[in-house]
This record gives sequence, structure tokens and C-alpha cells, in this order.
Amino acid sequence: MNRLVVLRPQVNNLAAQIGSFLRRYGIIALVVAAFVALGVFYSVTTPLFETPDEPWHYRYVKRLADGQGLPPLAISTDPWEQGEAHQPPLYYALGALLTGAIDTGPAEAIYERNPYAASGLPHFPGNKNMVLHLDDEGYPYRGVSLAVHILRWFSVLCSALTVLLTYCVVLEIVPHRPAIAVASATLVAFNPQFLFISAGANNDSLVALFTTLTLYLSIRVSNGKVHPYRTPILLGGAIGLGALTKLSGLTSGLLALAGYLLYFQGRHPRRVWEDLVRPLLLTLAVAAAISGWWYARNALVYQDIFGMRALSAAFGIRSGPLPLKDVLRILLESVISYWGVFGWMNVLADEAYYILVRTVSLLGVLGLVLALVQLRWRRTNLRGYRWRPILLMLLWVVVMVASLLSWTQLITGPQGRLLFPAISGISFFLVIGLMAWFPARYGLVPIFGLSMALFGVSLIAPSRYIVPAYARPARMALEQVPASIQDLNIRFGEELFLLGYELREDSVRVGEALHIKLYWLALKRMSHNYAFYVHAFGRGGARIGGVDTYPGKGNYPTRLWLPGEVIADEYILNIAQDAEAPTAAVIRVGVYVPPSVDNLPACDAQGRAISPSPDIARVRIAPLKAASYQPQKELNINLENKVMLIGYDAAPQVPSAGETWEVALYWKPLAPLTQDYTVFVHLVNEAGETIAYFDQQPLGGDYPTRFWQVGESIKDVHRLSLPDDLPAGEYHLDVGLYLLESGERLFVADTTPPLNFVTLEPVYIKGK
Repeated sequence: MNRLVVLRPQVNNLAAQIGSFLRRYGIIALVVAAFVALGVFYSVTTPLFETPDEPWHYRYVKRLADGQGLPPLAISTDPWEQGEAHQPPLYYALGALLTGAIDTGPAEAIYERNPYAASGLPHFPGNKNMVLHLDDEGYPYRGVSLAVHILRWFSVLCSALTVLLTYCVVLEIVPHRPAIAVASATLVAFNPQFLFISAGANNDSLVALFTTLTLYLSIRVSNGKVHPYRTPILLGGAIGLGALTKLSGLTSGLLALAGYLLYFQGRHPRRVWEDLVRPLLLTLAVAAAISGWWYARNALVYQDIFGMRALSAAFGIRSGPLPLKDVLRILLESVISYWGVFGWMNVLADEAYYILVRTVSLLGVLGLVLALVQLRWRRTNLRGYRWRPILLMLLWVVVMVASLLSWTQLITGPQGRLLFPAISGISFFLVIGLMAWFPARYGLVPIFGLSMALFGVSLIAPSRYIVPAYARPARMALEQVPASIQDLNIRFGEELFLLGYELREDSVRVGEALHIKLYWLALKRMSHNYAFYVHAFGRGGARIGGVDTYPGKGNYPTRLWLPGEVIADEYILNIAQDAEAPTAAVIRVGVYVPPSVDNLPACDAQGRAISPSPDIARVRIAPLKAASYQPQKELNINLENKVMLIGYDAAPQVPSAGETWEVALYWKPLAPLTQDYTVFVHLVNEAGETIAYFDQQPLGGDYPTRFWQVGESIKDVHRLSLPDDLPAGEYHLDVGLYLLESGERLFVADTTPPLNFVTLEPVYIKGK
């Protein structure tokens, strides 16, 4: 009994300590745990090598794991060969230690690239995948798949520590407002883009960890929490490790310099050596000891200390600085890529989400301005905030934004992920800016509401955006093919059979997308990955749209097809904005094995050889705006209530024998035409004899009458080559429409006797 009495205070004290710990750290622990769970979820749902630069990062890791040493700085002008060879080696060395024991096979078998990939083109239909995905990359993970997932989980761990450090950084600024620290950490943890990048095999997560650690240590220095030796050694270590991870880690040395300058600002000038010079020299020495050898190697071996020449040779470099309007555009585009553009910058979220994050970002920036105004007029507003660390954090955010703009001006497009080394500062300022719009008591309520919204988007993003982008096309048995398809029955080579097609639209305007679904039958197992093309040709045979792709928009290469299965493969053809219209575009298909451009031979259902790029369909292409014409000679002649001949133009007005005489007929359909009529233009002399015949389908066959739409105006130009021996005299043209198969003409309405032609005004033709 006495023992229980003695133990009770100890138990109560322990419970109080646990309660205090949970109150202080429980929420941030939950945030970090939720981040790790989400990060693992992203890592297992994102296909292999479908985060930015992931195959190149892995290739570097594998090279070290295979004992081949550091890659040469200049490998190739091909980005796929050059990859990440210019990057400092720390991440890759750690990755090699983690994956070195895994049998990953030969390096050249790591992946097969997709030559049709739409990297950085989020609005391009399909081909989001940079590599071809086979069936051996799923769970249970083996070989390359296992190695990549281990690297991804290592990245998730690094980013989880960044989330935790964000909490610690903000606590250094507002030690009595832990809720602000938690809010800032949630804006890091539940940022879908940060999660996506953190779930990839890349050095972004590791450098973000080291730069955030450097920021934390520098803020402690600015707050006066300084040890004469331990602090600069830790700072130098963080800077050196960051610089050995990525070039952006090198710039974090500015934080140490600024931190000690802010610290010294309140110290006695006589202590300049002890409080400023010595710790900075020690910091520099430690950082140089860790990472200096890498930059010295580049300078000595390649005369390229940062590796930028090799990088620009592979990726290209802009000829000059961007104009201001492009800089502003890049900043605006970086907002959405900071919050969530997946894949290789080519998989978008819903527009509603982008409206949300644009609005939040704008309110955050304007709120910071509002907070400064409030601080000027009501100095108590920011009481409890330490100004030195705020200034330090602001400096780091500005440096990262400037670095993003500089990088974008030289080489790449807007990528918000390049701001992640400063993500803790950006999140803190966003919290402060948003809080400024609300009463102090309720300022954090909308922030946590935003955090929950981001958590919700992060939770659904893999299944809603990422997985569908790499989904395989619909597959079915032969008997399940819809009876409504337009039959084709074309065999390509000995392995592929094109059953037919479906068109979603029978008419599209220039600049719009045409959707066509082809039904392919696999005749046998294939050893090649065949590429298909579907092209649209308009007036004069000009190509006005098309796509070359592996099937399934790149997601289902033919080596995976099973004999007897039917693949319903959709193709999206963006019709050129400048295509001549109206026209009836010819849709043409073909099959080939890249990199060759030679088509597989094709034959029809009876085994007869046909064109290897057969025409399979025609589709009406309309202009953006309906045409309206004013003919020189108005007629308005009705042909059987089906078509009206509005009028015509002729140039020159007085033609000569041997010349080309251009006659433009203007038609207006009055009713749908189900057959293709041929236009006849006959030259008749004064005696009523037909001297020359000029018969062709409208627009030289580019716009047959069955595609005409009721009410539209059609300009149909006929170029008549007048005979050289044509005597001078008065002639006229008889024009009209007839069916080529039967010769049956359309009659002029309400004429007695009935006329099946229209006589145009006489014209004098000069002889030679």
C-alpha cells in the first residue's frame, strides 16, 4: 500500500510529461506521419521514371552502384545520355549504398524511352509517359523497380524531415505561437507538388532538407543562440552537404553570412573576430572540406566549375535574356507548378484547384503588404515576431525566386519545384499573409481550412490525375466489338489487323480536336513495339493534323498485346489553326517500327495489297467563322431545292486562248446531300457546240457535296485551261451538278421547259 502511495506521484508526473509532450509535439507528429503515408502512396502509384528527370537520376545511382565511378561531366549533347552527370554526387552515392546489393541488370536495359513523349506539354493529348512501361515493374518489386522504390522512400524520408524542420524554423520566429508553426508545416506537407516530387528518385528532397537545416541554424544564429565552435561546424556541415547535393545548396552559404551579420549587428564592434570573422571562416572551412573537392575537380578536369557548359550543351540555352512580360508569365506559371503539375510537367489537376491556389497565393502576397501597413500604423500587430529571422527568411525566398528566374531564362521552363529549397519560408509568409485578412483571434482558422483542402487534393491526386494519365486503353474480346463501328478489315504485316473505327465528331472546326477510335486485333504475340500514325490531310493534300504514337497514347506497347485481344485505341488529332476550310479531310493510318519510318505492308480482307498508308475516313473541317461571299455576278438559282448557285466570279474578264481562266462558283446547300455530286463547267460557242469540258468534284475533290452543311456558303474555284487553237469570239459557260455514276443532273427549279444546267453570261475570248 505504501509502495502504491509512493508510485502515484511518479505516475502522475509521467502522465503530465507525456501530456505536455503530446500537446507540444503531437500535432506536428501527426502531420509528419500523414506526410509519410501520403508520400509512400504517391511513390507506389506513380509509374517508374514518371517524375521529372527520374531515369537520369537513377542512371547516375546505378553507375556508382556498379562501381563505374563518377560519370564524365560531358557525355553527350543528348539529354537522355547527358542526364544528371553535371550534378554533385552526394545523393547518388547515398542511393548507391542503399541499392548496391540489388541485381538491377545491365544499364542499357533500364528503360526504353518513348520518342513521342510530351514532356512539358500538359495540353498535348496523351503520351504523358517518358518511358515504355512493361508488366514487371509492379509489386512485388524486383530489380530496377525495387531499387527505384527504395530511392523514392529515401526521398520521402528526407522531405519528412524538411516538414519537421519547417515547424522548428517557424518556432524560432514565433516561439509562443506553435499553431503558426504547425500551419506552416501543413502547407509544406500537404502541397501536392511537394509530395509528388518527394515521392520520386531525385536530389530535390535531399537538397531541400539541407537548405532548410541551414536556414534553421542561421536563424538560431540571428537569434543569438550561438556556440563559438559547434554552431559554425554544424552550419558548415549543412552547407557543404547541400552543395555536394545540388547547386542550389551552394547558395545557402548566403544564409550563414546573413545570419552572422544580423547576430553581430547587436554585438560590440571590438568582438568582430570572435562573433563574426572566426565563425564565418570556420563555417567556410567545413563547407569547403565537404564539398570543395567536387568543384575543384570540375575546374581542374573540365575547366567548368559548376558543370553549366555540359548542361547547356545537352539541354540548349536561350540566346538572350527574356523580356519582362515573359518573366512575369514565368512567375505566374510557376505558381501552379509549385502547387501541382505532375508527370514530366505534363499532367494537370482540375482547373478549380488552380483557381484556388492562384487565389490563395495572391491573397498571401497582398496580405503581406497589408501586414506591413498594419505594422506601420499599429505596431502591436506583429508583437511576438522576431524581425531578424523574418529578414533572413525573406532574403532566402528572394534568392530562390531570383535563382528560378535566372535558371528559367537560361535553360528550362517554369518549374515551381525549383523553389522547394525555400518552401519553409514561402509557407510561413503565406500563413502570415493570409492571417492578415482576418481578426487576430480567428486568423488561423482559414489557414487550417486551406490545409485540409490541400490534404484532400493530395489524397485524391494519385487516383484522379496521375494514374489515369498512364492508363492502358480498353481491351476486349472479338465478340465484344461494337457492331456500330465502320468496318475496315485491313491487315498490317502478319501481326496486326485493323477491324474498323469510330468517329466521335463528324465535323470539327480548325483549331479543334478530332477524336477517332481504332479497333486493332492482335493476330499473334509481337516482338516489336510498333508505332502507329493517324494523319489528317486537307486541301491539296496538305497535312493539317495528326499524331504518331505508340498505342494507348504511349501506355500499351504492342509487345504486351495478347493474341486475340482487341484494343480500342483513341487518337486525338489537333487540327491546324491555319488549315484551309471548309474541306473534307482524309484520315490516313500507318504502322512502322521506330526509328525506321518505313510502313508495314498492308492488304485488304481478300489479301490484296493496298497502300501501306490507306485512307480510312473523311471528316468535315469547318472554318472558325462561317464564310460570307459577295459574287461579282449574282444568280441565286435553285437546283431542285437541294443547292442554290448564288453567283460566280471570272478572271480575267476577257480571257485569251491558251490562258488559264479562273471561274469561282458560289454554292449554298438548301438541304442535306447524301451523295457526291460532280460540278460540270462546259465552254459553249455561239453555235451551241460544247468546245471544252471541265468536270470535277467541288474544290478539286477536297470538299465533296455529302459533307456540305445546309446554309453554308462555298467558294468553288475552277481553273479552265483554254485550248491554244480556240478562235476568237463570244462564248458562254454551262454549269451544274450531276452524279458521276449515273450522269443524272440536278434540274433548275420552276423552269419550263426543264433545264439541267445554268447558263452564265456570254464572254468574249480573244484568239492567239
